[in-house]
Amino acid sequence: MSMEVLRRLCDTADLVPPRLFDAAVAAVAAGQVTRPAIRERQIAAFVADARLGRVRVRVYSHDGGVSFRCGCGAAGERACRHAAALVALVNGQALPGEDAEGPAEPLDTRSSERQRRVER
Repeated sequence: MSMEVLRRLCDTADLVPPRLFDAAVAAVAAGQVTRPAIRERQIAAFVADARLGRVRVRVYSHDGGVSFRCGCGAAGERACRHAAALVALVNGQALPGEDAEGPAEPLDTRSSERQRRVER
């Protein structure tokens, strides 16, 4: 059934107001959205917010369509900026580390961690 949630999300571009789309893509590109947990009728993730810290956002699939619930207080049929970022990530409209010029250079976490240890 999780594929049903994904299919409905892919059909719900109209749920994300255009004014939120650019900010949503920027949040995903900046790595502010965690890897989503995909359940039978729900997709959830945490989104970093400068004012609120880390907020949990959930997208639910139900007989009436798709609805959102977010730690910022937004709920219902229209997405807040956090839900818009989750939808952009799940739909593939944005990827972490990608900006308007394309994908960023991949981070080599082993090398960077080793360098931090050497510097200490």
